[in-house]
Amino acid sequence: MKNTIRGFIALELSPKLREELEKIQKKLKHLSGEISWTIPNNLHLSVYFLGNISQEQISIVKAIKENIAKKIKSFPIALGVLGVFPFKQEHQVLWAGISSGYSQITQINTLFSKELKAINIKAGDKHFHPHITLARIKSLQNKTELTEIIDNMKLSIANEELHKLVLYKSELNSSGAIYSKISEVELG
Repeated sequence: MKNTIRGFIALELSPKLREELEKIQKKLKHLSGEISWTIPNNLHLSVYFLGNISQEQISIVKAIKENIAKKIKSFPIALGVLGVFPFKQEHQVLWAGISSGYSQITQINTLFSKELKAINIKAGDKHFHPHITLARIKSLQNKTELTEIIDNMKLSIANEELHKLVLYKSELNSSGAIYSKISEVELG
């Protein structure tokens, strides 16, 4: 659609957290298949997928984002496990899961869902599950190996503060997504 962007709202990750997640990615890069690894600078924690929104809606979304950010103080998160969507037999997305900070993240998602529904932006995710996407998998040669890694690798990244709520533009191309910040706001 002309004059629209594909957008999403996310919590920005600290440089340290991105660095730790990149180390995990490196440990997994021996996996064979068609795997698109998320570029470390693109790592983020999505809280609401907007879909295609118009230029007029962008300013409304910015205002909603600022109001929600005022209601939520910065908070620490911890990562605990690896997982895949949609389920272990059909790997499509490899992610790092949140073990603390979960309630604050789901609260932000709920606030966006309520506010955006009121202005007819309903993309969202019916089954919101806070996570950080590490890779997208088109094909995998040894699914059993990845399942064993997921079952056995525990993440020990803890107490990394999340401070910013960001509106991103996502442009898809053959080599993956390119994310551009449209606006950001400090929490609290």
